Amino acid sequence: MAHFNAANVWGRVSGYWHKKSRTGKPYLRLELNCYGTYGTVKIYGQLWGEANITALGEAIKKSPGAIIRCRGFFSQHYQGKEHPNFVFYEWRFGSHKDEPRAAFVLRGDCVLAGFDEALGNHVIELTVKDENFRLIADATQLVKIDQGALIETKGYLRQGSGEDEFGVAAGPVRPWCKKITLIGG
Repeated sequence: MAHFNAANVWGRVSGYWHKKSRTGKPYLRLELNCYGTYGTVKIYGQLWGEANITALGEAIKKSPGAIIRCRGFFSQHYQGKEHPNFVFYEWRFGSHKDEPRAAFVLRGDCVLAGFDEALGNHVIELTVKDENFRLIADATQLVKIDQGALIETKGYLRQGSGEDEFGVAAGPVRPWCKKITLIGG
Protein backbone atom coordinates (compact mmCIF):
# COMPACT_ATOMS: atom_id res chain seq x y z
CA MET A 1 0.00 0.00 0.00
CA ALA A 2 1.18 3.48 -0.79
CA HIS A 3 1.89 6.32 1.57
CA PHE A 4 -1.04 8.66 2.16
CA ASN A 5 -1.67 12.11 3.67
CA ALA A 6 -5.10 13.69 4.16
CA ALA A 7 -6.43 16.48 6.34
CA ASN A 8 -9.93 17.69 7.13
CA VAL A 9 -10.37 20.85 9.15
CA TRP A 10 -13.66 22.24 10.44
CA GLY A 11 -13.43 25.75 11.85
CA ARG A 12 -14.27 29.43 11.63
CA VAL A 13 -12.11 31.80 9.59
CA SER A 14 -10.46 34.19 12.04
CA GLY A 15 -8.05 35.73 9.52
CA TYR A 16 -7.03 35.53 5.88
CA TRP A 17 -4.45 37.15 3.65
CA HIS A 18 -4.04 37.14 -0.11
CA LYS A 19 -0.52 35.97 -0.99
CA LYS A 20 1.53 34.83 -3.98
CA SER A 21 3.94 31.92 -4.15
CA ARG A 22 7.53 32.33 -5.30
CA THR A 23 6.32 31.40 -8.78
CA GLY A 24 3.54 34.01 -8.68
CA LYS A 25 0.61 31.63 -8.07
CA PRO A 26 -2.06 33.18 -5.80
CA TYR A 27 -3.16 31.52 -2.59
CA LEU A 28 -5.10 32.49 0.49
CA ARG A 29 -3.30 32.22 3.85
CA LEU A 30 -5.97 31.11 6.34
CA GLU A 31 -6.21 31.21 10.10
CA LEU A 32 -8.97 28.89 11.30
CA ASN A 33 -10.38 28.85 14.81
CA CYS A 34 -11.05 25.23 15.81
CA TYR A 35 -11.81 25.95 19.48
CA GLY A 36 -13.82 23.23 21.17
CA THR A 37 -13.45 19.80 22.72
CA TYR A 38 -9.80 19.58 21.67
CA GLY A 39 -8.86 22.87 23.32
CA THR A 40 -7.91 26.29 22.04
CA VAL A 41 -6.75 25.15 18.62
CA LYS A 42 -5.94 27.71 15.96
CA ILE A 43 -4.52 26.39 12.71
CA TYR A 44 -2.86 27.95 9.70
CA GLY A 45 -3.03 26.80 6.12
CA GLN A 46 -2.97 27.82 2.49
CA LEU A 47 -5.96 27.52 0.17
CA TRP A 48 -4.99 27.17 -3.49
CA GLY A 49 -6.96 27.77 -6.68
CA GLU A 50 -8.41 31.01 -8.05
CA ALA A 51 -12.00 29.73 -7.90
CA ASN A 52 -11.55 28.57 -4.28
CA ILE A 53 -10.01 31.87 -3.23
CA THR A 54 -12.74 33.98 -4.83
CA ALA A 55 -15.60 31.82 -3.55
CA LEU A 56 -14.26 31.67 0.02
CA GLY A 57 -13.63 35.43 0.08
CA GLU A 58 -17.25 36.07 -0.93
CA ALA A 59 -18.55 33.48 1.56
CA ILE A 60 -16.62 35.05 4.44
CA LYS A 61 -18.19 38.43 3.67
CA LYS A 62 -21.71 36.97 3.44
CA SER A 63 -21.47 34.56 6.38
CA PRO A 64 -18.76 35.66 8.84
CA GLY A 65 -18.34 33.18 11.66
CA ALA A 66 -19.78 30.25 9.69
CA ILE A 67 -18.09 26.88 10.09
CA ILE A 68 -16.25 25.79 6.98
CA ARG A 69 -14.63 22.47 6.15
CA CYS A 70 -11.32 22.49 4.31
CA ARG A 71 -9.77 19.38 2.75
CA GLY A 72 -6.12 18.97 1.91
CA PHE A 73 -2.84 17.82 3.40
CA PHE A 74 -1.20 18.01 6.83
CA SER A 75 2.45 18.94 7.37
CA GLN A 76 4.87 19.88 10.15
CA HIS A 77 7.93 22.07 10.05
CA TYR A 78 10.48 22.37 12.82
CA GLN A 79 11.84 25.56 14.37
CA GLY A 80 12.80 24.40 17.83
CA LYS A 81 9.42 22.64 18.05
CA GLU A 82 6.86 21.21 15.67
CA HIS A 83 4.61 23.67 13.88
CA PRO A 84 1.55 22.12 12.23
CA ASN A 85 0.49 23.48 8.87
CA PHE A 86 -2.12 22.62 6.25
CA VAL A 87 -2.41 22.94 2.49
CA PHE A 88 -5.99 22.97 1.25
CA TYR A 89 -7.31 22.21 -2.22
CA GLU A 90 -11.03 22.57 -1.50
CA TRP A 91 -13.50 23.99 0.98
CA ARG A 92 -17.25 24.02 1.61
CA PHE A 93 -19.61 25.26 4.29
CA GLY A 94 -19.88 22.98 7.29
CA SER A 95 -22.99 22.31 9.28
CA HIS A 96 -23.86 24.04 12.56
CA LYS A 97 -23.64 20.50 14.01
CA ASP A 98 -19.97 20.08 12.96
CA GLU A 99 -17.57 20.04 15.91
CA PRO A 100 -14.61 22.36 15.13
CA ARG A 101 -11.46 20.24 14.78
CA ALA A 102 -8.33 19.69 12.73
CA ALA A 103 -8.03 16.02 11.77
CA PHE A 104 -5.48 14.04 9.79
CA VAL A 105 -4.93 10.58 8.30
CA LEU A 106 -1.33 9.58 7.60
CA ARG A 107 0.01 6.33 6.18
CA GLY A 108 3.77 5.88 6.20
CA ASP A 109 6.81 4.10 7.60
CA CYS A 110 7.45 4.09 11.36
CA VAL A 111 10.82 5.64 12.19
CA LEU A 112 10.48 5.62 15.98
CA ALA A 113 7.91 4.59 18.58
CA GLY A 114 8.68 5.26 22.22
CA PHE A 115 8.74 7.65 25.15
CA ASP A 116 10.04 11.20 24.70
CA GLU A 117 11.44 12.50 28.02
CA ALA A 118 11.36 16.13 26.89
CA LEU A 119 7.65 15.96 26.00
CA GLY A 120 6.71 13.62 28.81
CA ASN A 121 4.63 11.65 26.30
CA HIS A 122 4.85 8.63 24.06
CA VAL A 123 5.50 9.57 20.46
CA ILE A 124 5.52 7.97 17.08
CA GLU A 125 7.60 9.33 14.25
CA LEU A 126 6.77 8.35 10.73
CA THR A 127 7.80 9.23 7.20
CA VAL A 128 5.11 9.80 4.62
CA LYS A 129 6.73 10.03 1.19
CA ASP A 130 9.56 12.51 1.90
CA GLU A 131 7.94 14.23 4.87
CA ASN A 132 8.53 13.47 8.56
CA PHE A 133 5.86 13.61 11.27
CA ARG A 134 6.09 13.45 15.05
CA LEU A 135 2.82 12.55 16.74
CA ILE A 136 1.76 12.03 20.36
CA ALA A 137 0.40 8.53 20.99
CA ASP A 138 -0.96 6.44 23.84
CA ALA A 139 1.57 3.87 25.09
CA THR A 140 -0.86 1.01 24.46
CA GLN A 141 -0.98 1.95 20.76
CA LEU A 142 2.78 1.46 20.36
CA VAL A 143 3.09 -2.07 21.75
CA LYS A 144 3.24 -3.89 18.39
CA ILE A 145 4.80 -1.18 16.23
CA ASP A 146 8.34 -1.87 15.01
CA GLN A 147 10.71 0.47 13.26
CA GLY A 148 10.15 0.28 9.50
CA ALA A 149 6.55 -0.94 9.80
CA LEU A 150 3.96 0.55 7.46
CA ILE A 151 1.28 2.15 9.66
CA GLU A 152 -1.79 4.32 9.32
CA THR A 153 -2.54 6.95 11.95
CA LYS A 154 -5.75 8.89 12.41
CA GLY A 155 -5.88 11.78 14.81
CA TYR A 156 -6.36 15.46 15.42
CA LEU A 157 -4.61 18.52 16.75
CA ARG A 158 -5.28 18.87 20.45
CA GLN A 159 -4.22 21.28 23.16
CA GLY A 160 -2.70 19.48 26.13
CA SER A 161 -5.02 16.65 27.11
CA GLY A 162 -8.12 18.38 25.72
CA GLU A 163 -10.81 19.90 27.90
CA ASP A 164 -11.05 18.94 31.54
CA GLU A 165 -14.33 18.61 33.43
CA PHE A 166 -14.47 22.41 33.75
CA GLY A 167 -14.13 23.03 30.02
CA VAL A 168 -10.55 24.28 30.22
CA ALA A 169 -7.60 23.08 28.13
CA ALA A 170 -3.98 24.08 28.68
CA GLY A 171 -0.65 23.35 27.03
CA PRO A 172 0.75 23.43 23.50
CA VAL A 173 -1.24 22.31 20.47
CA ARG A 174 0.14 19.03 19.12
CA PRO A 175 -0.98 16.25 16.77
CA TRP A 176 -2.42 13.33 18.79
CA CYS A 177 -3.06 9.85 17.40
CA LYS A 178 -6.55 8.57 18.06
CA LYS A 179 -6.04 5.35 16.13
CA ILE A 180 -2.97 3.53 14.80
CA THR A 181 -3.30 0.57 12.44
CA LEU A 182 -0.45 -1.71 11.49
CA ILE A 183 -0.62 -2.19 7.72
CA GLY A 184 2.58 -4.21 7.20
CA GLY A 185 6.00 -4.78 8.61
